[in-house]
Amino acid sequence: MQIANITRGTGDTANPTASTPGLGSEIWERLPATGKRLEGLSRAALYRIVGDKASGVVSVAICQPGSDRGVRLIGLQSLRAYIARCAENQIAARLAEKEAA
Repeated sequence: MQIANITRGTGDTANPTASTPGLGSEIWERLPATGKRLEGLSRAALYRIVGDKASGVVSVAICQPGSDRGVRLIGLQSLRAYIARCAENQIAARLAEKEAA
């Protein structure tokens, strides 16, 4: 098996042999099958989040050399940090609305 590509919330592929700080401590989870969920998010939602430049969610594809297919893994810590940022932003927006009213 080899790492086909690493995505860090940019939709861009990084050099898999390059040293990427912080990935050694990441906890990885396989992208859920269609109809299943990971942290309450569907497969399609996870692909959208990973493709969002601002999300910072880490994703890696692992496949056999020469293979077009592989396994997509999502970094749980980066996904949970993204969810926490979303929650903080929504709470701050609601508080600002209440103060303005």
